[in-house]
Amino acid sequence: MSLQRVITDKRIVFTILLLGVSGIVAGCNIVTPLAIILAPEPTTDAVYELQDRPTVVFVDDRRSLVSPSALRGLIADRVSQDLMTQEVVTTTINPRDAVAVARQNDDFDTFMPIAEIGKAVGAEQVIYIEMLDFREQVDQVTYRPHARCQLRVIDVVNRVRLYPTPDMPDDFHVLDVMMGNVAPEAYRSRATLNEVARSLAEETGSRIAKLFYKHNSGKLGTNLEGG
Repeated sequence: MSLQRVITDKRIVFTILLLGVSGIVAGCNIVTPLAIILAPEPTTDAVYELQDRPTVVFVDDRRSLVSPSALRGLIADRVSQDLMTQEVVTTTINPRDAVAVARQNDDFDTFMPIAEIGKAVGAEQVIYIEMLDFREQVDQVTYRPHARCQLRVIDVVNRVRLYPTPDMPDDFHVLDVMMGNVAPEAYRSRATLNEVARSLAEETGSRIAKLFYKHNSGKLGTNLEGG
């Protein structure tokens, strides 16, 4: 190796070290971005690991909070599709089959048991989702779509609740979905309002599915400020 090459290499190393020291001296505004790039994205573990059994997603909305009703199917479809895509379960059953069975067997004040609905469509476990809230905006000044639901996983074969597990304090897992701000113009026509509702349904289904598999929590450092 030539003397000139050695000198050049040393200059490169010295320059890198000098830049690193300068970043530390200048403050975390320079160092933080590098740390963010090098660090892995944060992840969130599944709250419960589903068994790989024929599964049906049943969205219970007897109070008709989700309108139009097709959005309930969209929520259930998104949960089913994501669980299949992420290879959480191998087989999911069409959620509309479960809805049809429930409608045929529900009376005015008596509802078909969830395990029976699952059994009727050939499922071995049911992800039961009860809608508690579904609004395209929080109030007249807060244009953020919001949904709230509670869910549980039912073992159809043994007729027991799998999740929340018996040692947990609550019978249901409650999930709140709050989307980002939407431009007020989106609320001025039925067509654009329907798109907002559809996006909320998709996001709700996605968030429910993510409860059952490990996933990225978001880009590391997106809300960090320089020190």
